Amino acid sequence: MTTIQIPPSGVPAYFPLEIPKPGDLETLGGVRVYCAFALDRPGLFVPRLSIGGNPYDLMDSAMGSLSITRIAQLPQPVAAPAQAQISINEGGSLTPGNTVTVYAWGAQTESGAGALNPDEGGEQSIMTDTIQVGTVEVLTWEEWNRITGANQGESSGS
Repeated sequence: MTTIQIPPSGVPAYFPLEIPKPGDLETLGGVRVYCAFALDRPGLFVPRLSIGGNPYDLMDSAMGSLSITRIAQLPQPVAAPAQAQISINEGGSLTPGNTVTVYAWGAQTESGAGALNPDEGGEQSIMTDTIQVGTVEVLTWEEWNRITGANQGESSGS
């Protein structure tokens, strides 16, 4: 699993990944993204998803005290396997010392309707195996500036 270090805000972490075929199906109808936090779950946290370079909205699905699950129901099925990217911390702020571990799953229904959750009124989905996307380590601004040679963030007054 890839680990990316970022400062508390202003620099997102980008994780490329391949979403495999769900079972024997040839397309994806949706993607589930699960983020687990080591210290605290931020009030504002919006991971972003793109598949084949096209952005897709991730909607709230579930929240725990240290986790967030977001889902994307794709408007049209996408051929699988698919190249995708998940970004963390675009436009948000995370607590220094926190880590965010990111997992994803692709899904499709046999009819191709793309429902992710049968308990939400859709037909049964076939999910991919868990994709271990990566981990984000949130540094202090001082650590970030030392590692990158930059002079940014709260400690520099910028």
